[in-house]
Amino acid sequence: MSGLTIEVISDPAQILELETARVRWYLKEYARYKSLGYDSILRFPPGIKPENTEHITDEEIKTATQQDFNENRAEYEAETAALQKTWDTMSEKIMPTVATVYGFTPNNHFKLVATAYGTGGGALEKGGAIFFKLPKYRPAKGRTEAEAITHEVLNHEATGHLREGTAIDDSIFTTHQWHKERLMDLLGRTLLVRSGLMKREDIVMDDYAEAQAAKDIDALYYATPNAPDENNLRYEGRLPDLIRAIDAKTKEIPAAA
Repeated sequence: MSGLTIEVISDPAQILELETARVRWYLKEYARYKSLGYDSILRFPPGIKPENTEHITDEEIKTATQQDFNENRAEYEAETAALQKTWDTMSEKIMPTVATVYGFTPNNHFKLVATAYGTGGGALEKGGAIFFKLPKYRPAKGRTEAEAITHEVLNHEATGHLREGTAIDDSIFTTHQWHKERLMDLLGRTLLVRSGLMKREDIVMDDYAEAQAAKDIDALYYATPNAPDENNLRYEGRLPDLIRAIDAKTKEIPAAA
């Protein structure tokens, strides 16, 4: 039995508290996210303008977030239920695949929560809640819940300790952001395909990460890069070794802006 457990947060007061803190985080880090090209997908509560961050009080954030939360209450409840149902359905199929591909079984307790703000999702701090964007605020061809849980929980969070301090760590100031995202995409696609949860061609991949980093990452990820096969990985069951190889490779590659 896997040591990984997931808790989906459903208490409205707890969600609101996390959402308020999330808005403040993105206001504080707005310049960095804009430099990475994320400003077009960032969302804030109506009336909260990130360009004017130094003049926005905590009370204004709380009030705006509360009002927006009330208006989206049904969407929050639906996404909370969808996250729980999806994990209940996929966990038994995907966790054995994780152990085989990674070479270890993650032993963590993760908290998931629906969000209306920020980027697509993910945790803001190590060990913190992992956020999932409400469907109404996702891109038209965004990830399904199964893809999102795989990407944010099983890829980013479950491997974060291995990547800490490397060129592909989970800091927003990491030197090789798009190499990290390409690796996360490849790991997610492998897990979803090999567990039988999705077909390869249906899985959403980040086009920009592919353009920026596929040449470097795919060559290390697949045993035969010219004929990529999710069942033929260069570092099958040796994820720590793959991460070390990628970190070494990045020393030959200029850091992202």
